[in-house]
Amino acid sequence: MSSSPLLFILIPALPLLWALLGLLPRARWLAAAAGVLPTLPALVAVVELPEGARVTTSWLLLGTEWRLEGPARPLLAVTALLWAAASLFARGYLAGEARRWRFDGFFYLTMAGSLGLIVAGDAVAFYTLFALMSLASYGLVIHRGDAKALHAGRVYIALAMVGEVLLLMGLVGLAGGAAAIWWPALGLGLAIKAGLLPMHIWLPLAHPVAPVPASAVLSGAMVKAGLIGWLRFPPPPEIAAVWGVVLAVLGGMGALYAGLVGLAQDRPKVVLAYSTVSQMGVMAAALGLAWSLSEAATLPAVVVAYAVHHALTKGTLFLAIGWLECGGGVAARLALWAGALAMAGVPATGGAAAKALLKEPLGALPVGSQVALSWLTASSVVTVLLMARLLVVRPSGSGKGAPPSLALATGGLAVLMLAVPWAWSPLAEGTMKALVSVIKDPVFALEPLVAAALAAAVLIRWWATRPWSPTVPVGDLMAILPGLPPRWIPPPFRFRRFRGMVRQGLEMVSGHLRWAEAALGAWGVMGLVLLMVAAVLGTLLSQ
Repeated sequence: MSSSPLLFILIPALPLLWALLGLLPRARWLAAAAGVLPTLPALVAVVELPEGARVTTSWLLLGTEWRLEGPARPLLAVTALLWAAASLFARGYLAGEARRWRFDGFFYLTMAGSLGLIVAGDAVAFYTLFALMSLASYGLVIHRGDAKALHAGRVYIALAMVGEVLLLMGLVGLAGGAAAIWWPALGLGLAIKAGLLPMHIWLPLAHPVAPVPASAVLSGAMVKAGLIGWLRFPPPPEIAAVWGVVLAVLGGMGALYAGLVGLAQDRPKVVLAYSTVSQMGVMAAALGLAWSLSEAATLPAVVVAYAVHHALTKGTLFLAIGWLECGGGVAARLALWAGALAMAGVPATGGAAAKALLKEPLGALPVGSQVALSWLTASSVVTVLLMARLLVVRPSGSGKGAPPSLALATGGLAVLMLAVPWAWSPLAEGTMKALVSVIKDPVFALEPLVAAALAAAVLIRWWATRPWSPTVPVGDLMAILPGLPPRWIPPPFRFRRFRGMVRQGLEMVSGHLRWAEAALGAWGVMGLVLLMVAAVLGTLLSQ
């Protein structure tokens, strides 16, 4: 089905134009005042273009194909809405800042890539826009310019460049007809952007240092680029089962691991960063099961619905935190509570709908269905605990007032977050399933939520009398791995020096143990709490 190419081209082109406005001192006010306008072509396309709309622009790149079909429509809609809210929020959040024009330039370049790659229908356009988004967002991470921001930027850009190389290798291999050989490179490159364990370390480092509107789109929209790539370029059938298992295992481990590490953090944006890693792990695990088991063929559609819920909710949470930091009062706290309850999966919210949609296909798996359901319950418990932790460490909010654009952006996104699970049919189906489940068997349906709420209450009370510090280092694996001792290289073997070699070997083992003790010691008293929570989750998984 053909359609006018102009609307497709404007989706990335208008944000690019807004980025260029930042180079003209007399036009910078327009970029700041009308930052929502570049998202309009994407929103118009979602409303006006028919299902399966497709055009080709032969004069662009090597001949660019644009599509709006399948999961692209809801993902484009939620991504554009999140960028619009973040643009409006940035208007007040960065008002009067001298480097605002530089932020706007990187912000709109990233927006162009983020929106454009969703409708890019060929590998060349997808890679070009994916690379634009990845590289331009480096400027958002280092915007503050201090030592922590520069360190986070170095980690981010290093992983981003590795991801770009792997993605390019994979796409070229797919184009050359060697998909089974080169798809793993493509899958790994996308995994870095999705924050999949253990490539997640850039997320908790980047979120605390980036400005709040940038954090909202990093967590709500950009990490979905990896998910979109997996949906667009799934593994070929001959290797789908193997790599589906790999993705399911890494995603399942990441969902629990990131949640536990997030509990040990004392800054709200870091807690939200680990929550994003955990939630992306849930989506990755579900998609991996769909690749490896034909009985789970409905899971990709569920993953798209889950991604819509996550983007709206995580965007609301980040903007609410920023609103509180700028002096938001009761309204900001209500927005934060609404987002936390939705993420925790309280009935009638998007979180409950997404989990209800996951339960049915997971329960119908031919093998391991009980393990999958227990894992979903455990990840839900971790999410509730993370949201409780977020409410504990949130900014107090002076209530002295904040720029109106902060209230408008956060409030508007919160309303969408609460309305979409009822208005959009895929999530509405999950909402009704969750409510029916509560009515039929409230004890079974609410048991995980109640158990997690009780555990959260205990942890909150414990925190009130005892500090959580020292916390798990931000970046967890990144903070520990650089301290690894140098590899021991044994001297040439000589029988006469056998006794000395044994002594040297024992010293080496002792050194490793001392390093392990020091590394674990950095995790502080929270280690005991994490072990206790892990024991509870292990018990759930064993049932």
